[in-house]
Amino acid sequence: MSERSKEHKKEVYVQKDDENISSVQILKQLFRDISKDIKWHKVCKQLIKDIKRYKEDNKTLPEKFITEDILKLADVLGWTVAHELAEKDVLPEKFITEDILKLTDNNGASVAHILAYYSTLPEKFMTPDILKLADKKSRTVAHILAYYSTLPEEFITSDILQLADVLGWTVAHELAYHDKLPEKFMTPDILKLADKKSRTVAHVLTKYTDKLPEKFMTPDILKLVRTGNDGKTVAQRLVEKRE
Repeated sequence: MSERSKEHKKEVYVQKDDENISSVQILKQLFRDISKDIKWHKVCKQLIKDIKRYKEDNKTLPEKFITEDILKLADVLGWTVAHELAEKDVLPEKFITEDILKLTDNNGASVAHILAYYSTLPEKFMTPDILKLADKKSRTVAHILAYYSTLPEEFITSDILQLADVLGWTVAHELAYHDKLPEKFMTPDILKLADKKSRTVAHVLTKYTDKLPEKFMTPDILKLVRTGNDGKTVAQRLVEKRE
């Protein structure tokens, strides 16, 4: 990389008092200067590495240099600057928009997935569209929020509960496993939801919690069987819990 390119790279992080130059202009000049020596994705990768390094030093890409164009820069894995800032919990709130939240890497993980993972997704963006964003394993933002018990009850609906990943594990399963499934959603239809190993929500509730209401201890629920595994019914799980 030329000395000129190195200087431009430094300017991304250091604003000169006597110059009025935007981050986009700086980066565009940087990319022009080094386009003969390095591929575009490598530049993006380096920018993301620098954000990590600056975060470790209690610094990061200054907000005054951040634009939507910069946030969308991605490395070969599709991991964007927005993903990195979200992971480091330094994505400025004003840039948390539906457009940015829907950016995905090559595995389908969106910026919203990252924020949900770190419990920093603002509630105002817990809309059906965002909650239903799924990665390549069909794991949704709602799954992650449910896993970390950070899915507010007011955003839970029957549709959200039935979202399933590639293994058939639903948001309802996740909430039930963590003892966070609201009783008002413990309906026959939800309790009968089964993953690909025949684990129903009712099985999960009886195995990991004591929250199966007696009004749902009906023959059709008690007879639910985990086929292809231990073959145990919900009734047997209830007895085991009480021994």
